[in-house]
Formats: sequence, C-alpha cells, structure tokens
Amino acid sequence: MTGSVLTGRVVSAARTTNVVVASMWREILVANGIRAEVGGTAVTTSVYAMVPMLAQIDVLVFEEDVDKARELIDAAESEADGG
Repeated sequence: MTGSVLTGRVVSAARTTNVVVASMWREILVANGIRAEVGGTAVTTSVYAMVPMLAQIDVLVFEEDVDKARELIDAAESEADGG
C-alpha cells in the first residue's frame, strides 16, 4: 500500500531494530491482504560509539488484523530459522 495512510485504530503487530526485517514483514502482510505500514523509526545515539542507531521500528496494522498479522510474521520467522 505504498502512499496509503492507515486510519482508525492502528496497533503494532511486530517490532524490530532492523529496517530490512520490518520491510520484509510488511511485504508478507500486504501479500496476504493485510494493510500494513512501517513506522516508529526513532533514531537514538549510542553513548558508546556516538553513532546513530534505530531505536525501534514497528509494523503497524489495523487492530482487527493484528492476530492474523502476528501469525504470519511468526510463521515467516519460523521458516527463516529453519523451523
């Protein structure tokens, strides 16, 4: 849903610090008919290396889709882990 904006009650289906993983999860959800967006890309600075880091990235879905979205993400992660 490139260029679309979610309206209504939106919740996080999954959270990561890896933008590639978040984008992959979003694509899986969209391919399965779930409207999803990647958001919450807050940037912080590491006190050790003084370099910017992503604090968290959420994959956002409508509340009524969150259970199915989490099932799909869990299945994708299990498959990626060889399970």
